[in-house]
Amino acid sequence: MGAIWSNDTLICGATLICQSWVITAAHCFLDVTGRRVDLERQRNLYLGRFLKRGTYKAVKNFTLQSHMITIHDEYNIWKSYNDIALIRLPEPIKYSRRFRPVCLPAIGTEVPPLGVQCRVAGWGETMGKGPSNRRLKETSLPLVSTDICKHAYFFSKTDQILCAGGREEDTCAGDSGGPLLCQSRTVLGKWELQGIISYGASACGTSSLPGIYSQVAYHLKWIDRVMSYECLMWSFLFN
Repeated sequence: MGAIWSNDTLICGATLICQSWVITAAHCFLDVTGRRVDLERQRNLYLGRFLKRGTYKAVKNFTLQSHMITIHDEYNIWKSYNDIALIRLPEPIKYSRRFRPVCLPAIGTEVPPLGVQCRVAGWGETMGKGPSNRRLKETSLPLVSTDICKHAYFFSKTDQILCAGGREEDTCAGDSGGPLLCQSRTVLGKWELQGIISYGASACGTSSLPGIYSQVAYHLKWIDRVMSYECLMWSFLFN
């Protein structure tokens, strides 16, 4: 699990998907007004933290530069379509008990069925009230029909999202870019990155208002193209 900071403020989560690549949400790279992409804004990526703050020898800290960040070329700021981005690390991560990549779903596999309990994690706010959490938290959320998100948020491109939650437990400000993990339908005990936390109700945990997650399976071809299939050899090892 990764955390993206800017000017001593936690802004987003992120997920390690192979030795040199991290995935997050595109809107994590907007300027302070939220109206345009700003890759020059000072940001740091921390990998391997459990506590939000603190210095640990095992934690990796990277200063993000514009050439390291790839925003989806069809990202729509105003409608949040294709809300996904990749970060290429300046040096590969050495795998250990602390640093392991999450598995991606295979191209062509179906998304998990409605009602499946998936896991989300982050340091974001609790119940829409700041500040963000001191410790990394996680919870389970059920997948629900994307039609609910379509009508709640006027989101028309439902083929590129997953919709989850709609009850008291929820993701919130500061969790964006973090993972939605679901158990594999074919391999027992394997968890896959099915979604990237995108957005939801301004009052987090509002009943009947689930959150929207960028669907990883929908964007797999883009992910592979950006990484030039660099992660394929590692996906074979961990899938």
